[in-house]
Amino acid sequence: MSLPWWGWVSLGVAGVAWFLFRAAKSWRSDVRRGLLEYLQREVPELEVLSVEERRFLLKDAEGESELFLDNLYRRASDLKADDSGGRLSLFADLVATYREQRNAMKVDPERDRLRLMPRLISEADRVSMNRQTKENSLPTLETGVSGLLAVVVLDSEKSVRYVDAATLAELGLSAEAALQIAKENLRPSLPREVVDRAFADGSLNVIKSFDSFDAARLLVLPALLCEGERLLAFIPDRDTLVLMRPPEAPDFSSLRRLARNAAGPPLWREPLLVTRDGIRQYVA
Repeated sequence: MSLPWWGWVSLGVAGVAWFLFRAAKSWRSDVRRGLLEYLQREVPELEVLSVEERRFLLKDAEGESELFLDNLYRRASDLKADDSGGRLSLFADLVATYREQRNAMKVDPERDRLRLMPRLISEADRVSMNRQTKENSLPTLETGVSGLLAVVVLDSEKSVRYVDAATLAELGLSAEAALQIAKENLRPSLPREVVDRAFADGSLNVIKSFDSFDAARLLVLPALLCEGERLLAFIPDRDTLVLMRPPEAPDFSSLRRLARNAAGPPLWREPLLVTRDGIRQYVA
């Protein structure tokens, strides 16, 4: 019995999908092979114990550790196929980030209080991250908005390390104290002038420093506001904070579109109201 036309179309689509899947798998294998050769040639002190699709298991003088590859794949996909120099640069940057993260594992309470920074995550992020941390759960704090949580990280030049329960103990801090220090460390990067601009003409004020803490600056906003002042805030992704004066006749469909205009992995999809008393969901 011959297939109907839509059956042939389905087979064709399946064939193309299979071809693309195999091509992507082959490309990732090529990236891993290049990284393995780079490590063996340029970083012989790092012993590669095993190679998996999403990670390398490594061993150095400090013991065993994991080198995750998702970000490498993402950055390598932006390169031209014959850009061998670009790949080598990515490998070198990956090793530098790995070393920085390894050094960050050694906690110095006095030094590292200055490196504490806040970050915002969703409840879904919390569940996923706690699943990965296994033994040391990730302490989270409420923000005033259900499902939007604050965490603390140790900031480094190329990466951040999420502060888990064990790290808090090494720092000698409670989660609440660590978050307060983190907000104080971030506070100088958000001057009152930013608030004044938002109030001045009712226009959108977009804050994009690309330091991975733009959305987290939401947490220091209440301390900048005077009694009676109100701001609308949007944090569609980690690297975006948008501020505006609340409109007299709000169009919630437009406000929600703005809140959902993420340039990266989505963080929060609803407009927020910020006052001196704190942060809450914006409702009619």
